[in-house]
This record gives sequence, C-alpha cells and structure tokens, in this order.
Amino acid sequence: MDDYKRSQHSPMSDDKQLSHEEKFVGSNESSDKVISADDGSTVGVITQAAERELTREFDLRILPVLAIMYLFNSLDKSNFGNAKTNGLEKSLNLKNSQYNTILSVFFVPYVLTAPVLAILGKNFYRRGELARRLAIFYAAQSIASAFSGLLAFGVFQIHTGSLPNWRYVFVIEGCCTVLFSFFAFFYLPQSASTAKFLSQSEKELAHYRMQVDNSSVCSESEIRLQGEFQNFQAMDQLPDSSH
Repeated sequence: MDDYKRSQHSPMSDDKQLSHEEKFVGSNESSDKVISADDGSTVGVITQAAERELTREFDLRILPVLAIMYLFNSLDKSNFGNAKTNGLEKSLNLKNSQYNTILSVFFVPYVLTAPVLAILGKNFYRRGELARRLAIFYAAQSIASAFSGLLAFGVFQIHTGSLPNWRYVFVIEGCCTVLFSFFAFFYLPQSASTAKFLSQSEKELAHYRMQVDNSSVCSESEIRLQGEFQNFQAMDQLPDSSH
C-alpha cells in the first residue's frame, strides 16, 4: 500500500508510545494523518485513501463472515420457540416451568458468547468504523428472525425417519452452525497482523491504527479521572456548614 508512509527513523519494532492526538497536514478533510510519538518524532503518515483501501479489505473478507456467524446465532436462538410449536413440550413430557428452565440454561452461554463478534470486530476496525458496521450485525439478526419460521416450517414437513419433526430443526440448523464455525475458526485471523490476505504495509497500517485508537481511549479515561479528582478536591475545600 503506497499511500501509507512510515518514518524511516521509527521502525515497526520500536516500542514508542504513540500520542493520542492525530495531527493533520493541511486543513481540508482529505488531509494526511501524521502519527507522532510522545517525543515528538513522526512514526507514520496515514492517508485517507490508504485507510479506505484497508477497511474495504476488512469489509469484503471479515465483515461477511462475522455477519453470517451472527445470523446463525440468531437462528439458533429461534429454534426453541419454533420447536415448541411442533410438539417439543409434549414429546419431552415437560411440565410446569420446565420449558422456561431449559430456556434459562440455554441463554446463559448464549449471552456470554454473543459479545465475541463485537470483540473480534475491534481487532480490525476503529471505534467509529465499528459502530457503523455493527448495524450490519443487527440487520443479519432481523433477516434471521424473518425467515427462521419459514425454515422451521419446511423442516417440519419431513415425515421420514425415526426422529420427531421438531428434532430435525436442531439437527439441520445446528449442523450448519457447527460446520460454519469450523470454517470461521480457520479462516478468521486473530488480528490484522496475522491476516494472510494483507500485505506487510497493510499490516503495519492496521497496527498503527489500533495503537492510535487505543491511545485515544486511554487518554479520554485519564481526562475523565482527572476531572473527577479535581471536583473531589474542590468539594473538599468547601467550608463545613455544620460549624
């Protein structure tokens, strides 16, 4: 990626602390971003064209896989309700609140594992970029809710075999989820630095983007903490009205 230029005096191996501020060359919106270390030296220069090209790579290779994973996640969540309409409670001889207990047990790991997709996205996108792309995840959930009942109705038409019809919902859709999870496990990189579809310059660009983003988060936290401490000091200096 020729649009990304790294300072010759600041190699990738240097452990310099990046400044949380992004200095701009020029005043228009298409200006280059100059990443500076705390000592004032220039670490790298990022152009908007380079960032657009990098995020386009992630949108084409990472985002669809995450969206499909979220779609299967939503489909699996709907399976219990669909199976209930086809005799799950009667077949398992569930009584009173046993069905609700099963749902409660199911939703514990479901809720715990649901944020994994957002965490994966944070390894590739900056905060502002990730917020927009999370909308695609919610769109996948809406799509899953729209045709999960239709899929279940089609599965319920299976009248061959020794299993009750509602069990085929878990067998068929569950197998699809498991098979796709194996694909995602081997396909998705843990971070941009291990992505095989990125060139070395693109990996370096992604590395610096994450460093700048993380530095910004730390800086904002420090500013909030300092503000709270100053407020506490101001309150402590107020005269005691009880005397």
